Amino acid sequence: MAINIWDIFIYIYRWKYLVAAVAVAALLFTVYYANNNQSYSASVVIKYSLPDAQAGSTATGQELKVYEIIAPHIITAAIKDSNINLSAEFIRTHISIEPIIPKDQEEIKKAKIQANEEYSYTPVYYMIKFTVGKPFDGTFARDVLDAVIKNYYKYYSETHIHQSVLPEIISSEDAYLYDYLEIAELMDSKVTGTIAYLNEKTQIAPEFRSSTTGMSFSDIISEYRQLKDFILPSLISDIFNGQITKNKEVLLKNQIHKKNDYMLTYQNEARKAELTLSLMREFVRQNEKILQAHEERSRDRDIEPTDVIVNESYFDVKTTYDKLVDQFVSHRQEAGAAKIKADYCDRVIAYFSAPAPTPEASKKLLNSVQLNISEINESLTELYKICDKTIRDYNEFVACQAIYSMSGISIYMNLPTRLYYFIACFIGLALGILTAICIEIIKKARKNKLFGAV
Repeated sequence: MAINIWDIFIYIYRWKYLVAAVAVAALLFTVYYANNNQSYSASVVIKYSLPDAQAGSTATGQELKVYEIIAPHIITAAIKDSNINLSAEFIRTHISIEPIIPKDQEEIKKAKIQANEEYSYTPVYYMIKFTVGKPFDGTFARDVLDAVIKNYYKYYSETHIHQSVLPEIISSEDAYLYDYLEIAELMDSKVTGTIAYLNEKTQIAPEFRSSTTGMSFSDIISEYRQLKDFILPSLISDIFNGQITKNKEVLLKNQIHKKNDYMLTYQNEARKAELTLSLMREFVRQNEKILQAHEERSRDRDIEPTDVIVNESYFDVKTTYDKLVDQFVSHRQEAGAAKIKADYCDRVIAYFSAPAPTPEASKKLLNSVQLNISEINESLTELYKICDKTIRDYNEFVACQAIYSMSGISIYMNLPTRLYYFIACFIGLALGILTAICIEIIKKARKNKLFGAV
């Protein structure tokens, strides 16, 4: 039975609803399949830009380990920042790290292998990809990967670029375990350490300003200076004047013990300094004899000053005498610091051994000291939060000098839904048309009584 093209068009028109129904059914099935099997990936390309990376090491000389990106502590910090309810293991297993090898390196490798020569190349470009399926989407994948990369940059800058760590604050629980004077001294020590830390940052990056807090390191130093120069001295003064302590006998015993330790350190360091000084003097005397002998030989040989050759590379070489000078200065500094601390202990002992003030005055100063300690601790906590956010921004800035993203994080679907939908429509229409043609052929065959003959 012959069928021409016009018959096919007639069959399609006659069964147009069936053709449309088959096409729609195929499309709906494809949509259902795609929605339940779709996965989303977020990816970013990072580059290690320092020259050390090309040798496979960090700026500190350690081995460059790219897979630190999925270290548990980094993933845990990213989960905390993103505030998501997922396990670290789930995220780690869904992150892939692939080196990107330039085409010219592939050709070099091929040529080296063919020539039986040794070949080595350390990639500096890597693609980091995080893939998730339902019920997550591409935005979720991007946010998680962004948090992971930021925490990795922070860790990299602190660990591999000689970044010092911000001193911890005193917790509210720990603060009240000590005596009042010890609390004040501990706070003063933390403030001094933080100021030193921030001064170091200011010298390195005086123009840096955090995009999160809007503050520079100098701004934060000013806040800490306010505590260091005015508020903490006032607190310590009140403690001394009111002899504020939880246990005077224990306090005096501790101060006497500290003083003895400091004096012992002072005596040991002073003795070492004197010994080093005597070695320096002996070194000078011995070298004076060598110099005199050298001058005598020079006069005998008539050496002109212009004949003396000075090697500039010697200027950076530390001689034995230079090392002795360094040791002497170090011992004297240690001795001086120990003497100052011993004198401070003497002052504390003298204050708390003097006649105590009246109970009314002591009670008033005690209330003032307790209130000041609470307020200072709150101020330190707030300043620490500001300082920590500023340091985080700075660490990201520093990390970008050594490692940075080549582009923003891109999101894409792993199943090309548009292509799938197009193919589904095409196959559905084809099946619908084929079904319509088959139906018409069967109908005609029955009508012409050909079906039974076949």
